[in-house]
Amino acid sequence: ESIAKALANDEPFAVISGLSPTGPLHFGHKVIFDELLWLQKLGADVFIPITNDEAYVVGKSKSLKESRKCAYEEVIPSIIAFGFKPEKTKIFVDSDYKDIYNVAMNFSNSITNSKIKGVFGEENLNNPGVFFYRGAVQLAQILLPQLIEFGGPKPTVVPVGIDQYPYILISRDIAEKRNLIPPASIYIKFLNSLKGPESKMSASDPSSCIYLTDNPKDAER
Repeated sequence: ESIAKALANDEPFAVISGLSPTGPLHFGHKVIFDELLWLQKLGADVFIPITNDEAYVVGKSKSLKESRKCAYEEVIPSIIAFGFKPEKTKIFVDSDYKDIYNVAMNFSNSITNSKIKGVFGEENLNNPGVFFYRGAVQLAQILLPQLIEFGGPKPTVVPVGIDQYPYILISRDIAEKRNLIPPASIYIKFLNSLKGPESKMSASDPSSCIYLTDNPKDAER
C-alpha cells in the first residue's frame, strides 16, 4: 500500500534486494532482477547489496577474497547487463562498503535474543552468532535507503524469496522504533532446479541451473 500511494502521488520510493555471490547469476536470479528493473522504470531508486560477507560467514565461500572475486567478476557484470540506470542504482559489495557495518551496529542494539528466537524459532539457533550477524547486517541493508545520506525516510519495497520473510519482520519492528517507514515486500517463488521440483536453482550447483553467462549451446543442453 505504501508503494502504491507513492506511485499515485509521484513521490520518491526505493527498492532493495541483493544476493550472496556463490557463482554466476542464473535464471532464478533473473526473476528478481526483472522485478527490480520494472520497479525502477516506475521511478524507484534501486539498491543492490552483494552479500559476500554472508557467503563467507555461513560457509558458502572459502574466503572473503574468493567471495569478493566472485562478486566483481561474475555477479556485478551480469547485473549491469540488465540495463539499470546508473544514476538511480547503487550496487555495493558488503566487505568493501564499510559503512554498512556502522549502520548494522547502530541498529543491532534493538535486536534482542527473544526477538531472534521468536522470528527464527529456537530450533534454528544452533549458531546464534550467525543469526545476529546476518540479522543486523540485513537489517542495515533493508533500511539503508531511508538514511539521511540517501534522502531520509521514504517508502521502500523488498522483493525476496519467502525464506527471507523473518528479516522483513525484524526490519519492520526496528523501523517503527527508529521513526522510519516499515518496508513493504514482494514475495517471489523459487525457480525449480533442473534436477526437479524438490529443490531450487543454485549458483553453487551448475547442474541445477542455467547461468546467464552460459553460451546458447550449453543453455540448450
